[in-house]
Amino acid sequence: MKLILNLKEDGEILECLKRSEVFVTAAVKCRPPSFKAIPEMRRNCVSILKEEIRLLKPKTVLAMGRTAMESLCEIFRLKPPHYTSQLATLEAGNLQITFTPHPNYIYRFRRDLAFKIRKLLLSRRS
Repeated sequence: MKLILNLKEDGEILECLKRSEVFVTAAVKCRPPSFKAIPEMRRNCVSILKEEIRLLKPKTVLAMGRTAMESLCEIFRLKPPHYTSQLATLEAGNLQITFTPHPNYIYRFRRDLAFKIRKLLLSRRS
């Protein structure tokens, strides 16, 4: 996230997002015991994510990574984007959902997307 937000220190991340009125959550709410457990844990946490969205009533959601994409597509009954290595935006009623690769993937392979995602995160009010 430091790369995406163009920050130097880890401690700046939450402060930067808070100033921009960005709420951060995760599709999986606890640490999986193994990589193989993520799909089951994701399914178990969908109802919590759905309730967070219902309560917060955001205008925009940024889903970073495949797990977030799968959860949001399940909640809003959307067909997942074909490519998870680039940005894709879908509408669900009045909600705009932008799907991006996972931050680690962006850091390793798609640094060119960092500016576009930073702009999405910091220029929109949810």
